[in-house]
Amino acid sequence: MKYSVVLSRQAYRDLRRLGKAYPRIPDDLEKVKEAIKSGDFIGDPIPGFSCWVYKVRVPSSDMKRGKRGGFRVIYYVVPENRMVYFLTVYAKARQENVDRAIIDQWIDTLTPAKFPEG
Repeated sequence: MKYSVVLSRQAYRDLRRLGKAYPRIPDDLEKVKEAIKSGDFIGDPIPGFSCWVYKVRVPSSDMKRGKRGGFRVIYYVVPENRMVYFLTVYAKARQENVDRAIIDQWIDTLTPAKFPEG
């Protein structure tokens, strides 16, 4: 089953900001995006949500740091209309975990944005 993958406004801002320091981030995210489009929800489900929220580790071509480096993507699956929203993208080296209340807030205010051209 095919899913559409879109960015939330927050994820769009995150990618624009991260793209300045990590110019290959669009290519790094492409494998994740394609897997999710095909319905393969990779990563770990985040407990404590009544909906499908996942966090996946994405290796970075620009960082050479192993598992502690790279990016994290938090995404939200809406199976009823076959949509997947990237809620946020962050560099693990710059930020630790995201609070559940903030994730809830992002889900409540979802407005899709397009992936930036890379």
